[in-house]
Amino acid sequence: MALRILLADPNEEWIESAKKYLEEQLYQVDIVSNGKDAQLALYNAKFFAVILNIEIKDHSGPQVLKFLKTNHPSQNVVVVYKPMTEEEKALCDEPLDGEAYKKMGATEVLELPFEMSALHECLEGHQSLGDMMQALDK
Repeated sequence: MALRILLADPNEEWIESAKKYLEEQLYQVDIVSNGKDAQLALYNAKFFAVILNIEIKDHSGPQVLKFLKTNHPSQNVVVVYKPMTEEEKALCDEPLDGEAYKKMGATEVLELPFEMSALHECLEGHQSLGDMMQALDK
């Protein structure tokens, strides 16, 4: 049985290519393009992992992270974000970075742009499928 993943990202083109890649890696992928739909999906189903673009709208990325931390504290969450420029940091009261997202409940953090193989490594806990299979009881 394939591991189920929720992919939440506002970029339609990226979400389709990521879904295709992950399905080739034998994952079952559900996609949503806003935070409200992400929370609804999480309420209705269990997922091996959630891949969340922090820039998602209609319930922001931080709101979805808070929902996950409150309602699904053991959920594996990979946050995808674009680092702030120095000008954006200067204008922001609390600039958020990878460490801030981990404190908010993310398991892994990926800075855009990244290779799909990096996402795959995050999902597998930085080990290969073969390594995971060897660790299972026979």
